[in-house]
Amino acid sequence: AALRHGDYASGQRLLARALEEPLPPAERAEAEIAAAFAEVARGAPGATPRLDAALRHVHDPERRAEAHAASALHAYMRNDYEGTLSAIERGLADLDPRADGAFALRDLRTAALALAPGRVGERAALGDGPSEGPITLAVLAAAAATAGASPAEVRALASQIPLAALAREVLPGSIAASFAVTALVWSDELEAAETILGAALPAARDAGSLTAFGSLSHLRSLVRLRQGRLEEAIADGQPPLDLRRDGWETYRSWTTARLTQAHVARGELERAAELVELGLRGDPLQLEHAFVLEAAADLALARGDAATALERLTEAGAHVARWNLRHPGAVTWQAQAALAAQRCGELEQASVLAGAALAEARAVGAPRPLALALRATALTTGDDAALTEAVTLLRPTALRLELAHALVDLGALLRRDGRARAARAPLREALALAEQSTARPLAARAHNELLATGGRRVRARPLDGPAALTPTERRVAELAAAGDSNAEIAAHLFVTVKTVEWHLGRTYRKLGIASRRALADALSAAEPA
Repeated sequence: AALRHGDYASGQRLLARALEEPLPPAERAEAEIAAAFAEVARGAPGATPRLDAALRHVHDPERRAEAHAASALHAYMRNDYEGTLSAIERGLADLDPRADGAFALRDLRTAALALAPGRVGERAALGDGPSEGPITLAVLAAAAATAGASPAEVRALASQIPLAALAREVLPGSIAASFAVTALVWSDELEAAETILGAALPAARDAGSLTAFGSLSHLRSLVRLRQGRLEEAIADGQPPLDLRRDGWETYRSWTTARLTQAHVARGELERAAELVELGLRGDPLQLEHAFVLEAAADLALARGDAATALERLTEAGAHVARWNLRHPGAVTWQAQAALAAQRCGELEQASVLAGAALAEARAVGAPRPLALALRATALTTGDDAALTEAVTLLRPTALRLELAHALVDLGALLRRDGRARAARAPLREALALAEQSTARPLAARAHNELLATGGRRVRARPLDGPAALTPTERRVAELAAAGDSNAEIAAHLFVTVKTVEWHLGRTYRKLGIASRRALADALSAAEPA
């Protein structure tokens, strides 16, 4: 009953007790299959030997198919997509094609085909058959994004997935939600992505599915990164990395890439380098290797090594081409490569790359890649109209850090063109946005450009004290000050206990206190009298 309701934590405990008792072979096999499924969902690594043992004693086709489904999920969460497909085929061989179990296995097969290297031909036919389940619908939305569909088209496809189905999905990895959110983020449909995460995260936590919660936290980290909420992006990126201790590798490269970019944006280059090294140790044939290469290029540019950045971005471009990934919102390699080529003095190459990036971005219409392409065009041509267009495009979106970059570029170009007075307003706005995002290098650049215009020195965002707290840090601190335990705060905010501890540690340092007992006084000191 616990497993039917998605309560894998209770189910795992009850089944462990049952398996300690002497059971007839058939009953033991049933319990082994159920325990294996619970272990896969919970993030425990011991499912494979349980399944092998159970299959020796199970002859009922539906039960054998369930065992193969658990084996397929186990392989999927370890990035073994060929193993996933093999287990699915074994399960389908035991079932009537019209059975519910066959329906679920075919749905999972769609996800494995979408991610398996070397299956390009089969991926191309994903939309030819009936759209059966939520995973298939989500994969079709991601496939449309991959092919360069417009944000409106991707949003329309993702909206076909019943939100209730995504909230109920507590399979390891929350596979349907993962594909749908990824497609929406690439298309800059961040509000729709947050709606899905708002439904799926509570279900994963309530079910005790660590793998589902880890994958959804990774996705929320990506959304936070796009929004420029860097500290929250870093906090949300930790749960999927924690799962690596038990051998779950699914989001290692995805997460390290996004965490690297967040740390680079904050100027924390040593930590970013550690993460890049970890990401580059992943499978270079997987799609996500392109994201690691893009992040490595960000780090190289931050270190002033434009040549290495250009090399990494060129590799990323070749990699996404092999995967037939044509959406510029996934890996914005051409626009960034144009900036790197310009810094290398390769002006003709920079112009060609910027032109190609702009053409692709205009064809798709997603704001972020289009703004990046416009920035690259402006910095290779000196055309401030392109930067004005980028600012206008980004202003109504949630892409606050991208807006800050465009405003700094615009202000700097205007200053170099002798229009210092006109440059001050965009630079002041950029400085405020960069400080809100804790993007210190960008804030420093905006501040220096502002001083170069003859503008007055602007007070920087405090580095300590109550005013330095991020919105999430303040919320965690308020709950802790009110007496909530770390576990209660984690449940309330749908984060892990480690994330709460991380936020509290940063809050204590900013407030200059040593424990939660001093929180109430430290927070109230910031209130006006």
